[in-house]
Amino acid sequence: MSKAFIAAAIQDSIECTGVAAQQAATDVIQAIKDSLEDEGYFTLPGFGTFRICETKARTALNPRTQEKVEVPPGFTVRFKAAPVMKQRIKEHMSPAKKAAKKKAGSATNGSASAKKRDSAPKTEATPKRSAASTTAKKVATKTTPAKAAKKAPATRTTRRTKK
Repeated sequence: MSKAFIAAAIQDSIECTGVAAQQAATDVIQAIKDSLEDEGYFTLPGFGTFRICETKARTALNPRTQEKVEVPPGFTVRFKAAPVMKQRIKEHMSPAKKAAKKKAGSATNGSASAKKRDSAPKTEATPKRSAASTTAKKVATKTTPAKAAKKAPATRTTRRTKK
């Protein structure tokens, strides 16, 4: 979700101009920020709660150099979804998860195409062609007058230096 999405939802809901909807979205986001700074939390009923939490000092590992780095204590914003939101997401996501598991299970347990591939009668290998016959075909098909006419002439891209 983005600020533009929120502005579009406001514009569609109250039928106002895009500029007014953009300003309303900006004001709502600023109100959330102000509430977090003043009170340390912000609750949207039916959606969830944003709250500020302290983080402790810790030692982290630089993934590139594997060097240990000291991280100072700080603050972060955490979100906890409301029970209503959790239930709605659970209902919305469960059919998709079942379909994804079913699809993944049939692919790993042997799909129909894999069974066809395994049960197909084996055929003899085709005889290898000589190198001369394959290169002759490539040369014959590679350069055609139409393609040769479209190519630009080669130009020199480096400068010559005088001695």
